Order: sequence, then C-alpha cells, then structure tokens
Amino acid sequence: MRALDIMLNEIFVNDLEQTLRINRLVKEAKKRHSVLHNASGRKLKAVNIRIIEPTADMGETLDLSRDMALRRLRHGWDRTQQI
Repeated sequence: MRALDIMLNEIFVNDLEQTLRINRLVKEAKKRHSVLHNASGRKLKAVNIRIIEPTADMGETLDLSRDMALRRLRHGWDRTQQI
C-alpha cells in the first residue's frame, strides 16, 4: 500500500513540475513575442495552478467502496467551496 501511495505522489509531483516548466517556457516565449505549440500543433498557454488538499483522512488508497467514494467527493466539493 505504501509503495502505491509513493508512486501516486511521484506522478503528481512529476505532473506539477511539468506544468510549472511549461508555464515558465510559455511566459518566456511571450516575452519574446513568440508562441509555443505542442507536438500536435496546438498552442500552449500558461495555466493557473491551485492545489487543493484534503483536510481529513481519506482512507486507504485502494478503498473504492461506494461509501468512501461519496465521502471523498463530498470532502472535495467542500474543500473547493472553502477555497
């Protein structure tokens, strides 16, 4: 279970670092009056990042029961409303 939690955290950290890198490159390109595109030709743009973390225990990672899913959804909704 711990290995799965570590793996998921690493994926999150990697995605966050990639997004921050792209934001930085897009902003630098804009300063130079240039535009960056992804591999399929779509224009890249900087995005605002807001990390919303739970304030309560969300149970075991692999607990996919209906009750736990609803608890997580409600908590996520409540957290977004707070922020």
